[in-house]
Amino acid sequence: MAGSVACLTLLFRSMRAVMEAGMSSCGSGGPYVVANPCPKGVGWMLPISIWVGLGFLALAAVAAHRLGRASIAWLAWPALFLSLGANFWQYGLDPVGADGPEWGWIVCAVLFTAMGGGPLLLVLLGRGSASGWTPVAGAPRRVASGGRRRADPGRGHPTPVPPDAERPRRRPGGLARAPRRAPPGRRDRRRRVRRRQATAAGGTMSSRAFLLAFYAAAVAAGIWFGNALFDVFSR
Repeated sequence: MAGSVACLTLLFRSMRAVMEAGMSSCGSGGPYVVANPCPKGVGWMLPISIWVGLGFLALAAVAAHRLGRASIAWLAWPALFLSLGANFWQYGLDPVGADGPEWGWIVCAVLFTAMGGGPLLLVLLGRGSASGWTPVAGAPRRVASGGRRRADPGRGHPTPVPPDAERPRRRPGGLARAPRRAPPGRRDRRRRVRRRQATAAGGTMSSRAFLLAFYAAAVAAGIWFGNALFDVFSR
């Protein structure tokens, strides 16, 4: 993941270098005289960052599949288009060496923002279904038939309970029968199951916190490494 972020940072900085020079396109090398030469290092950093970044994304997706974890490689799509769209917005509204806005870059900014923000908004509205972190049903609630619902500790989904489930039954003679209770051994097993489920829930929360910290550290390391590489090769 850090490698993909580093490549995206290289692409972002290379694009900014071209725009800061007041050019919409540039070139380098070849047998002909180039009208707009690219800034130093940009001519090879742009294509290399794209292909190497795709390779790192493929490795991250395969590793997540092998480990049984939810892959976040899909975040590369909104990260790419939103970051490059930010460049288009900045230099489209305030271009270098021009008195007014550059409408061609503003059109690109609108397209890139829609392409990056649209899928991200759909995922957020779907409550993170693409990332595998979906909320679990919780508190009991009423149903139309008059019965009650209780959370099933095994599956996390509410199960219907008949309205007279805990009422004492009456025998044909009119005497009330006490409600059946589980034997002591069965009650002990239920308590152990509930303890294991509570422990598993705590472990799930701690593993998610660890993953968030790991991803944040990988993103920070990738941004730092990408900036360092650009500073070295663009001198």
